[in-house]
Amino acid sequence: MINRRQASEQIINTATYIENIAMSFSKCCIPCLGIFITMGILASGILYVVYSIVALTDTSYKELRDICPDSNLWIYLLLTLISSPSLGSLSARNSLSTSSDVCLHICLIIFQLGFICWGAYELWGVDCINDIKSNLIYTMVCINISFSFAGIICAFSVVVNR
Repeated sequence: MINRRQASEQIINTATYIENIAMSFSKCCIPCLGIFITMGILASGILYVVYSIVALTDTSYKELRDICPDSNLWIYLLLTLISSPSLGSLSARNSLSTSSDVCLHICLIIFQLGFICWGAYELWGVDCINDIKSNLIYTMVCINISFSFAGIICAFSVVVNR
């Protein structure tokens, strides 16, 4: 028979064992999870750029304007491809240690909000947009708007939590 003292020692040993397993898990698996998430984000960014280039080369500006004369989706997608790497490098390079860094991040947020507004207008404000919904350019702009919203939320949370 096990007396109370032995039972409490077993519970303490079991708790210590579980705590050691949890510590081992956090030392091993959490960095691995971070690496996998980072690789996934990088892979999705590369795929986005590749598919956007394919969309721009597959349908010319003139072809898109022939289908929907009021739309500037082609130009929007091109400008977001050009500006995204430079905006990303500006925001990643600077820490929020000084007030000028905070000002830079706020300006980047405002600039990105302007791009989102333009893209949203192109997607939902143009009358003939239904004619090009099956086009890859339309799909890539929808993806861009979604990721831009996520980027704005992340950037805003960095500025607020400073």
